[in-house]
Amino acid sequence: MGGILLLETMLVPGGKGRLVLTGSLGDVIKESAELGLTWVKSRAVALGITTHREQDPLKNVDIHVSSITSPPTKLIRLVALP
Repeated sequence: MGGILLLETMLVPGGKGRLVLTGSLGDVIKESAELGLTWVKSRAVALGITTHREQDPLKNVDIHVSSITSPPTKLIRLVALP
């Protein structure tokens, strides 16, 4: 049975185009984040992020992804409360 993993993400101006993964993210989640970023970069023009295919959508910014430290089951219960 699966669960919900909550992640915090932040776009940081003044970066070097890096994807920064912190917290207790496993290898599968790290690979998924990298794959997701590759997908967005490859479709940046269609998504309206850039105007030309040659433009780097992460020029001068970094993306930080971190896991939230609370246990997922506790967070799911908090979200599910009426």
